[in-house]
Amino acid sequence: MKQKTEFVTKMKSELTEINTEIEKLSEKIEKVGKTVKAEAGTQAKSRLQALRDQAAELNKQLDEAGNVTESNWADFSAAFNKSSKEMKDAFKRSRQWLSEIIAP
Repeated sequence: MKQKTEFVTKMKSELTEINTEIEKLSEKIEKVGKTVKAEAGTQAKSRLQALRDQAAELNKQLDEAGNVTESNWADFSAAFNKSSKEMKDAFKRSRQWLSEIIAP
């Protein structure tokens, strides 16, 4: 099932990029953490943890991809793509929120 292998490879690459971006966001939060209100810092860390949790769940789903049968593949890949999109959207919102906190 070449399609499954290509999908998993592509998604692992995307998750690696997302995890790298999460770490960059984490570094920004740490750098500005001293200058923003404590409440904003707590919220930033909470958002960051939620992103990490989502990434971990996606990694878990990818690890299970090997067990997906050909008959279940369409459902699996659709569900994974939906979860991946939700995480990317959450990441964009978190990055935008942090930019707004830092800018003022």
